[in-house]
Amino acid sequence: MTPRTPVSASDLDGSHTTPGPRPSWSQLRRDIAFLIVNLPIAIAAFAVVVTGLTIGVSLLIIWVGLPILVLTLGIARGFAQLERTRIRTCEQRPLPEVYYRSADGNLGRRLLAVLRDPQYWRDLAHAVVWFPVRIFTWVVIVTWIATAIGGIAYITYGWNAYPTTRRSGN
Repeated sequence: MTPRTPVSASDLDGSHTTPGPRPSWSQLRRDIAFLIVNLPIAIAAFAVVVTGLTIGVSLLIIWVGLPILVLTLGIARGFAQLERTRIRTCEQRPLPEVYYRSADGNLGRRLLAVLRDPQYWRDLAHAVVWFPVRIFTWVVIVTWIATAIGGIAYITYGWNAYPTTRRSGN
């Protein structure tokens, strides 16, 4: 039996909230940098993972696909670890640890253990499924930045903040 934690009145009425990230200009810069870099990483991850997956599955019948598939899952794991590191840096908070199964034995058993580990497949699915989302967020952030720069330029142009050049007629 586990000990019960006391419940306060603020927990029951919903007024108790956990502190979240505080909005600031530095957080905005980190978020924009995170979103701008998303597209190149997403393109690389999607291209490598989908290519490796199709080649690995296609050649699995002649056993050449097994190491290719394991290599592809390892690359997907690397991209997932990169993503976790980027999120930790952007959010400036720790994330829960991710556990991969360890395997003992000969090379064949270790290769099959990688194929049976669901976390590797989650990492691969992340690279494939989030690709369209990253394209959308990149387009939105670039449009937002271009609109902000254009709006600022339009306002300052109305104030005659830019130097004008006058041509003399010949």
